[in-house]
Amino acid sequence: MQFIAKIIIFFLIFQSPDSKTIKDHIKEDKSPVEIRAKKLKIENQSKKATFSEDVVATRLDMKMTCDNLTAYYNDSGNIDRFECVGNVNLKRGDKTATSNKAVYDNINSTITMTGNPYYSDSENKFWGDV
Repeated sequence: MQFIAKIIIFFLIFQSPDSKTIKDHIKEDKSPVEIRAKKLKIENQSKKATFSEDVVATRLDMKMTCDNLTAYYNDSGNIDRFECVGNVNLKRGDKTATSNKAVYDNINSTITMTGNPYYSDSENKFWGDV
């Protein structure tokens, strides 16, 4: 049952009003991830940047907020993935998902939410473990 809920939530979050999914739009669109916060700590040796206080990450029409975000980047400076921890809120149109932690995989265009994940839109509500 949880597996089915995971598939449904993934479909609902990444479904677009037109025929393409948001995942397809993200892969085709080379728009960067924009991250804003009051504090930033960069660790070049480990290729990571830690953002804290009023963190907002946006890409296309998706917006994620959280308490702390750690971005892991590659040699060219592009973000491969980032982890949001604390009061995670993901919003796209009327679709909202919340959790205690979220991992955004920029390469595969996926978001994995854990710690009381909850999803809602104008018609549906889902919650689970992941």
